[in-house]
Amino acid sequence: MTHTAHTTPTRSLTWRTVDIIVAAVLAVALGAVYFAWTSLRPIIDVPFNLVFPPTTGLVGGLYLLAGPVGALIIRKPGAAIVCELIAAATEALLGSVFGPVILFTGLCQGIMTELVFALTRYRRYTLGISVLAGLAPAISVSITDNIFWNAGWALEWQLVFAACALVSGPVFAGLGGWFVYRAIRRTGVLTGFASGTDPRPRRRPPHAASSPEGAGHRGSPSESESPADS
Repeated sequence: MTHTAHTTPTRSLTWRTVDIIVAAVLAVALGAVYFAWTSLRPIIDVPFNLVFPPTTGLVGGLYLLAGPVGALIIRKPGAAIVCELIAAATEALLGSVFGPVILFTGLCQGIMTELVFALTRYRRYTLGISVLAGLAPAISVSITDNIFWNAGWALEWQLVFAACALVSGPVFAGLGGWFVYRAIRRTGVLTGFASGTDPRPRRRPPHAASSPEGAGHRGSPSESESPADS
C-alpha cells in the first residue's frame, strides 16, 4: 500500500503583484458602482424624503461595499482600506456631487472595516465576520455623514439617520459583500487566491476504505466551503 503525502500551503500575509492588481481593478469597478448609485440617489431618495428624510440612511450601505469585498477576496492586511479608498477616489474622479471629502470618509470607512478582520488576525472570513465588516464602517457613516451633510438636522433626526445607517451597512456591505464575493468565487477566477481554494478533501464513503482503488489516495477537492468560509 502506498500513501501520498499532503501538505497545507503556508498562509502568507505578504502582498503579491497580483493582489495589488486585483484590488485596484475591483476597487475601481466598485467606485464606478458608487458613482452610478450617487447619480441615482435623487430618484431613489424621493420616497424616503417623503416619509422621513433621515430614513435615507437605509440606502447608504452600498457605499461600504468595497471594504468587505476587497478583504474577503485579497485576505491581506490593509486590503479593506486600500479598496475602500480607491473606490472613493474613483467616485470622486468621476465627478461625484459629494466632492473630495469622500476621500476622507472612505478612509474612515476602510479603517473601520479593516479593524474587524485585524481582530481575527486575518484568519476568519465567514458570513458573520462579513456582516460585522459591514456594521463597523456604518458606525463611521453615522458620525461623518451627520457632520458633513446632516449638520442642519435636529439631534433626533441625526440619531434616526445613524440607526438607519447601522441597519443598511450590515445588509448592503455585509450580506451583499458576502454574496458578491461568493459569486466571484464561483466563476473560478480566484483560483490563485486563498479565498478561491478549498483545503479540505472530500470524505470517502465507508466502502472506499476497503477498496483497492481507494486505498492510500485522497479524494478530489470538495465543493463545500473551507473552514474559513463556513
